[in-house]
Amino acid sequence: MKRILHQPWGGLGDNLQFSTLPEIYHILGYEVWMHSDNAYRNKGIHDLIMMNPYIKGITNESPNIGSCVSILDGVQNNNPNFVAKVEYFHFGRSFNNYPVIYYTPKVIDFFVGRTVVDINSISHNVYLTYLNNTDVKNPIYLNDGGHSYNTKNIFEYIDIIFSCETFVCSFSGGSVLASAIKNQFKNELNIDCYVTQSIMNYQIRLSYLYYFDNVNYKLIKE
Repeated sequence: MKRILHQPWGGLGDNLQFSTLPEIYHILGYEVWMHSDNAYRNKGIHDLIMMNPYIKGITNESPNIGSCVSILDGVQNNNPNFVAKVEYFHFGRSFNNYPVIYYTPKVIDFFVGRTVVDINSISHNVYLTYLNNTDVKNPIYLNDGGHSYNTKNIFEYIDIIFSCETFVCSFSGGSVLASAIKNQFKNELNIDCYVTQSIMNYQIRLSYLYYFDNVNYKLIKE
């Protein structure tokens, strides 16, 4: 029996929301395959997702799990996030509240005890202004040009989040990834995710789909 996984959006969070499905289906006795048209915004996301040991390979057979199983019609259930909702609508119950990764992070000494900031996604100036008014001292900025630290690949990015004391990010795939890292590998990691009012309003309408209770969400004005 096969289960074919697919999602069309390609972002890191878009892929991680389905990351728990392969193991559950494996336990239930299914073979899980990734559809050949599954979307990845970049090679790093592809490489991380395909590390999942419960994915047997790639196929062009018709998808039957993933985005083809609608969850938006079920926002009345009490699951707080996409991972739990995805499982609910695939299995009739939820087993997990966080995404999973299958790469084991390594400590990078330079980042130990530091505050790392990744705000390169959207509303750049909003986040910069807000952070300048906080008590964050000498943060290390990632992939932001100038004197920031440019990560080599997604696995070094994971290592950096794992190594630091506090990870400051915008409402993006990095916050979803950090939630998995904290849950699996480093419970004491502090995650501060800055989110604008318009994004929060959208999430509320969808019943907090990208909300994880091990992330500190901080509302900022636009």
